[in-house]
Amino acid sequence: QTPKQLEKKNALDQSEKKQMPKQSEKKRKHSKTPTKEDIDEGKPAPKSRRTQRVSFQRRPKVMLLKPSLALKNTESRSIRKCIKDDMISMLKMQRDDIMEDDNLDTGFDFDTEDGRGQFLSLLSSSKNDHSTAVPSSCFALSTDKEYAFDEGVVVPRSFQFYLAVACGLPIVDISFLESHSKKKRLGIMNHQHYPFPSIDKKKMAEEEKATHVIGASNHNWYAPQKATSAAIERHSLWTSGEGIHSSSDTLLPGTDLLQNYSVILLGDFDQPSVSKRVAKKKAKSSETTSDGSCTKGNITVLLQLCGANVYDVTSMAAPKHIKKGLSKSQLTDVASLSPLGHLEGSPTLKDVLQSYFESIDDTDEKVVAMVKDKSDTKLGTDFLAQFKSFASDSNDDGVIDVVSCDWLFDCIGDFQVHKSG
Repeated sequence: QTPKQLEKKNALDQSEKKQMPKQSEKKRKHSKTPTKEDIDEGKPAPKSRRTQRVSFQRRPKVMLLKPSLALKNTESRSIRKCIKDDMISMLKMQRDDIMEDDNLDTGFDFDTEDGRGQFLSLLSSSKNDHSTAVPSSCFALSTDKEYAFDEGVVVPRSFQFYLAVACGLPIVDISFLESHSKKKRLGIMNHQHYPFPSIDKKKMAEEEKATHVIGASNHNWYAPQKATSAAIERHSLWTSGEGIHSSSDTLLPGTDLLQNYSVILLGDFDQPSVSKRVAKKKAKSSETTSDGSCTKGNITVLLQLCGANVYDVTSMAAPKHIKKGLSKSQLTDVASLSPLGHLEGSPTLKDVLQSYFESIDDTDEKVVAMVKDKSDTKLGTDFLAQFKSFASDSNDDGVIDVVSCDWLFDCIGDFQVHKSG
């Protein structure tokens, strides 16, 4: 070929190369991956053929039935592993200075009004966000067993047990969590399916049934299950615009076990500082006879979860003043007390007692005075005698019973209202 022919051929080859697309452009022609030009021009990305599976189940929040300090290393590791694997989260107060897995305890201080309010708010349901019932999104975890049966587990008595029952939370043994964690490691469990106790006993597998807590020492069996059912029914009525809470946009957690009760707190209760020291000792030794859980705050939050109106007379009248005899000024202050945690306009203690004595035979409403233990019963009767003569114009011989904290624990632990007399 002559030089002119070669030059003409090279020019023709260059022209064909410009017209042919690059290999990467060939692939992109049949790909749904957006090109840089598409992104720059703001074109929407094409839809993928594969649809992702969506889980509508929320990651459950878990509450321990004993302080994390008392956990065995194996138990603590099992729980932290489930948190790390995004299977659960802990039911706890949100704090910026603590990471999610740094502490397993709730962190709520029930001996302050803010602490109780934060706890109740965290477990509240709102009509605006279509919240699920608390027993369907949270559960309690026990690491102790008094007895183990095919029907379930019986655990020791504790304030945390009563708190879980009063909230209506399902309670399971730690073996329930360990079983689900093992299934996930083996690939048996869907990675988007969170572990949650079955509430329907008929649909529950025998293997799972043995991990459910059915009661505490010397309490009736299946009290936790009854409380869970009551909490779900209460939430269902509220969402359908029925029941005593229908007019409220927010539903506080609870079971309404003592919804007809007004409770007057009297006398001295366990001190919070003592309670925390005893809890630390008990975490190291099981020989402690008292767990220091009868603080006024702990008793108050249990009563509120049970739906009772709580009147804190201890803030107005010390035991020594009641024994000496309350002055007219002190009785006036006590008479104007409103229930804790309620808005202004709620009935005062004087209103409640007058209404109770005037219709004692025709009402389901109940009024009781609560002291820490039975040794303070006389303090309760002395106060009621003084206050009745001051606040009530009725000549009715109606009697207000004095109960101890054990009455409240027994009501919750058996999930039935016991006689207060």
